[in-house]
Amino acid sequence: MFYVTVNPVVFYALHFACVALEYKFDWWMTLAAICLCAVLALVYVITFTGRTKNKWFCLLVFLAPISLYWLDPNLTLLVTNLVNYKLAALLISDACIYVSVICMILSAKRLPDYKEGDPYRLRYGDRADGRLVHNLPPITKVAPYIMVERNDANNIIRDRVEVSNLQHYVHEKRKEGYKHFGIMHVFMAAYVRCCNDYPAINRFLSGQKIYHRYTIDINLIVKKDMTVDSPDTAVKLHCEPTDTPVEVYEKLDKLVQAVKQPELNSGFDGVAKIVDYIPGIVKKFGIWFIKMLDYFGLVPPELLEISCFHGTIFFTSMGSLGIPPIYHHLYNFGNISCFFAFGHKYTENELKLDGTVVQKKYIDFSVNTDERICDGFYYAQVLKRIKSYLLHPERLDEKPEPQEDIY
Repeated sequence: MFYVTVNPVVFYALHFACVALEYKFDWWMTLAAICLCAVLALVYVITFTGRTKNKWFCLLVFLAPISLYWLDPNLTLLVTNLVNYKLAALLISDACIYVSVICMILSAKRLPDYKEGDPYRLRYGDRADGRLVHNLPPITKVAPYIMVERNDANNIIRDRVEVSNLQHYVHEKRKEGYKHFGIMHVFMAAYVRCCNDYPAINRFLSGQKIYHRYTIDINLIVKKDMTVDSPDTAVKLHCEPTDTPVEVYEKLDKLVQAVKQPELNSGFDGVAKIVDYIPGIVKKFGIWFIKMLDYFGLVPPELLEISCFHGTIFFTSMGSLGIPPIYHHLYNFGNISCFFAFGHKYTENELKLDGTVVQKKYIDFSVNTDERICDGFYYAQVLKRIKSYLLHPERLDEKPEPQEDIY
């Protein structure tokens, strides 16, 4: 995929203008130049819209003007300019033709495949895992330069939710045949739905700039067995904004069952084993180098896919351990902007207005957020919506209308 950028077009226009000032084209040269521009435009459109997977042809075709000029002995621009530096227009022309090709090469990065019907077009500054958000207030753009690290900008809140309806909903799903369906799937589905209702929570910071993630990626740690000495493994779940709890359950169950097999590990485990064999000083330099690549958005998509430090949110369940939710920090490495933890169920006796006592079950949860991606009012609406979905989980079974973040 290519970024949407007018730079090559501008440089090509300057190139032809400079050449026109120095030479009068023959009719066949004029026709050839017009045809060349049409071919360039056609190849660019075909490649950008995803109708062809061959990206190199689009890059190579932009080198055609250089060979075209060698067909005319009167237009030996390179030799002439090296001998006579007074031909300023031709020097500018040569510079423009090469800069335009360089712009095309730099603009050709591996990005998500084009989705039919997607109104967004990739622009200069976009990354392999997210698009640059342009329409932000100045204070939001300046904040990442003041609060550089995520731990400088993390906010932690703890709340609880009454789970009577939630438990009933989980039991109904298990009766429908979803054997391992649990509360965690509903928590995750509620956050995924909020990513649709409030798209700004699916942003992240990298290189002091704010991006909107193309997909909703949930990271979590899975133990192969519920024993003290059982190894942990990291998995990444890809969700769509319109996913229901059942769809989240099916995706996660398939992923977890795969990595729980003794002979299988996640991609992150494989990379970690390789890194473990590297000497400490080299390992430290390697991590620094990856962080530098991440700053400029140059980390390969394959590495982003297996990294548990890159994603929308990190989920952890303390309920299966029988303890309250922890207050987990945000990782400075990577770009995860939220950490969500929830604990075990507990019962409280509450006094009603008529003097009677009723027992209710609650679950505590904690949320650690990066305040630089959106403001507090926005986050408050998100937390209210999450609680609303948890109190009435049946609403998550309805497919919503997809919402879009600002560009």
